[in-house]
Amino acid sequence: MGRWPDGTFNFLEATADSLLPTPDSLLPTPYSRLPTPYSRLPTPYSLLPTPYSLLRVILAFYPRKTQTSYCYWKSPITKFMLSTTTHALKEWAVAVDALEAGKTIMLLRKGGIREQGNCFSVAHHKVLLYPTYEHQKPNLLKPDYGGVVKPVPSGWHPETVRIGSWASITDILPVTEQSTVAALLPYHIWNEQFVSERWKWKPRQPLYVLLLRTYQLPEPVITPYHQEYGGCRSWIDLVEPISYEGVVPVWNDGQYIEQVREIRSLIQD
Repeated sequence: MGRWPDGTFNFLEATADSLLPTPDSLLPTPYSRLPTPYSRLPTPYSLLPTPYSLLRVILAFYPRKTQTSYCYWKSPITKFMLSTTTHALKEWAVAVDALEAGKTIMLLRKGGIREQGNCFSVAHHKVLLYPTYEHQKPNLLKPDYGGVVKPVPSGWHPETVRIGSWASITDILPVTEQSTVAALLPYHIWNEQFVSERWKWKPRQPLYVLLLRTYQLPEPVITPYHQEYGGCRSWIDLVEPISYEGVVPVWNDGQYIEQVREIRSLIQD
C-alpha cells in the first residue's frame, strides 16, 4: 500500500486483493470516534470483505483534494468493483439456455412462494442469470425445449452451478388481459398450459413480462452451490462476486430494439 506525501492512504496503488491496514494506521480519526454506522464496523478493517470494504472506507473518510473523482475512476479497485456483481436472477436452466442462445428475450413472472410481500418485484435491473433445475417440467414447455429437460427429485441441486451470462432487464411490462398473454406465445419458450397455470395463480395480480438484453460472459464461471441459494424466490446474492467485464451481447442493438418494439406493441394494443 502506498501513501500520499501527507501520509494518507493512496488507493491508486490498491488492487482487488489488497488488505486494509488497521484502523489506527489508516484513519485520521480514532476508531472509537467514527460516526455511526462506521463505528459499528468490525476492527481491523482488513477483516471486512475486499475490495468492497476498501472502497467503502476510502470514500467514507477521504473526501480530500488529493483523492478526487479522477482518483476514484482511475483506481484499479474501482474498475474491479464496477465490473463485478453478486446479484443473480434464478430461472429454469432451459430458459437461461434459450436466453444465452438468442432464442428469446422474454421471461414470465408472478413471483416465487418466498417472494417478499408475496408478490413479484424486480430487485435488480442488472443481474447474472442463475440456472435452476428442481422445478423444470417438460410438460409446461414447447416441444423443442421440453425434450431437453430431465426432471430431478424435489430438493435436488447440483454441487456446482455454471453461470455463463449476465443480463440487463430493460422492460418490466405488467399484463392484465389473458388475450394479451396468448398473443405473446411466439416470443417465449413455454406452452399454453404453463401460461394458463401462471395466469390462474394469484389471479388478482398481473403477469409480468420481463425483457432481457442478455450478454455472454467471456468464460463461464463455475460456482459452488450454497444452501442460501435454495427456495422459491427469484433473487439471490452470490457468496463470491463474478466479473462481467468483456461481456458480449447475444442480440445486436438493432435486433433487440426491433424485438422489444414488437412485444411492446402487442401489450400496449
